[in-house]
Amino acid sequence: MTQTILEPLQSIPIDGLASEFKEILDTRGFDVAGVKQFEDGPVLGFVFKEEMQSGRIRDCLKPINAEDLISDATQLADLFTVLRKKERAFVLIGPSVRGIVTRSDLNKPPVRIYLFGLISLLEMHMQFWVNFAYPAESWKEQFSGNRLAAAKELQDERRKRDEAVTLLDCTQFCDKASLLVGKLDLITKLNSFQE
Repeated sequence: MTQTILEPLQSIPIDGLASEFKEILDTRGFDVAGVKQFEDGPVLGFVFKEEMQSGRIRDCLKPINAEDLISDATQLADLFTVLRKKERAFVLIGPSVRGIVTRSDLNKPPVRIYLFGLISLLEMHMQFWVNFAYPAESWKEQFSGNRLAAAKELQDERRKRDEAVTLLDCTQFCDKASLLVGKLDLITKLNSFQE
């Protein structure tokens, strides 16, 4: 969920000097800040650091629109869609804007763990379909000697550790994918499952 990767929104006073707060944001490494009338008040809008050249913060103020907002409970899968279209989103925690997520937050460990899980699930499905498309391990005929030898070597190592693994378990992700790509009869069967 978004709450695992959001950053608290740095907020600045609406009547502050733009140049002064630009330096503060620069020092802290922020490109965007929320704007408040009072320290404990709600966020009224936001400013971009690069636009804070002179005057007051209010002169640079931009409104936060509904399409700029997400909930702190937004799922990571939905967040990818949001951040594909825009560089940042403001996060509602309860009824207030109190956080921000940007594309750079997609490099954080919770996102990497999520993506690793998706890739693992994909590999499990690919393994199922390889077994379906190549009965009695006939897939081995598609491999070069080196690729098959590497899989057998890995299988031997894992069996020494008392792991119950098949030879297909010991192939690489790309090997499983290459077995499935271009398998027209499999594609036909998959399409029949959708109907």
